[in-house]
Amino acid sequence: MSEENSIIPISDAQSEAIKEIVGAVRDGGGYLTEILGDLPKDLVGLIGDKIKIYRATRLQKLWDDAKHHLGIQQPETPCLKLALPIFTEAVDESREELQDLWARLLAASMHLEKSKRFRLAFIETAKKLDPLDVRVLLEIKLNPHNTFQVGSEAGKLAQHLGVGFDEVKISLDNLEECKILSQIGSIDKGLSSYGKEFLRAVEF
Repeated sequence: MSEENSIIPISDAQSEAIKEIVGAVRDGGGYLTEILGDLPKDLVGLIGDKIKIYRATRLQKLWDDAKHHLGIQQPETPCLKLALPIFTEAVDESREELQDLWARLLAASMHLEKSKRFRLAFIETAKKLDPLDVRVLLEIKLNPHNTFQVGSEAGKLAQHLGVGFDEVKISLDNLEECKILSQIGSIDKGLSSYGKEFLRAVEF
């Protein structure tokens, strides 16, 4: 039997996590099946598709991380309109910064208060971000008044993050294009009202 077609076991933890997710969003079971193939039918057995195994592992981590951010074992049933597109985008994401961002967005969609103020636009914004964008955004958030002087501070930030000046500049431009940052005066950029709400949604 070739390695490509070999049978790969799904762990008990993955099985239980997927069962919990499917149960929590039971009305979207067809949607999850589309994401995972026939994985929901194979939860207690062995499956041979490595992509399914990868997605099962990612989905388990996403679910566990979201519950960790919430600080509870039994979260509120997520709003399908919010949770399903998050599952779709997050299940194939391997970059750590974006994995965490998707988990936080999922947690917000299950949070009793945050879910009421959750905007669908937050999901579209997250889809446009790269890992460095997230790191730059978090650094700006730490600045007094949530502002950033592009000229003098970009170089220091690039050095702090271990990247090039142009890379930081591209991230700043993308954050502004996503309406997370806005121009303040002639040389400063700062969090926009939308950017502040986006960060409030993912803060736990």
